[in-house]
Amino acid sequence: VPPVLPPIPGGGGPAPEFQPIVVNNGQLTLSWTGIGNLEWAPSLSGPWTAIAPATGTPYSEDLSVADLRFYRLRRP
Repeated sequence: VPPVLPPIPGGGGPAPEFQPIVVNNGQLTLSWTGIGNLEWAPSLSGPWTAIAPATGTPYSEDLSVADLRFYRLRRP
């Protein structure tokens, strides 16, 4: 299961916070509370890329792809 990082500070609204990660039938599902934009990177040092088009919670993708990524939430 790929790691998720603490939210990056930004604008107003409730701070985003990841909920427990769910892995089921080869799919990774990320859910969060608060307001945040999901980003991914191939390593902790980046480069960070926004998931586009912007999705809401929950976000799912194939575990074979997700296993090679780090995820974080950025406040808008």
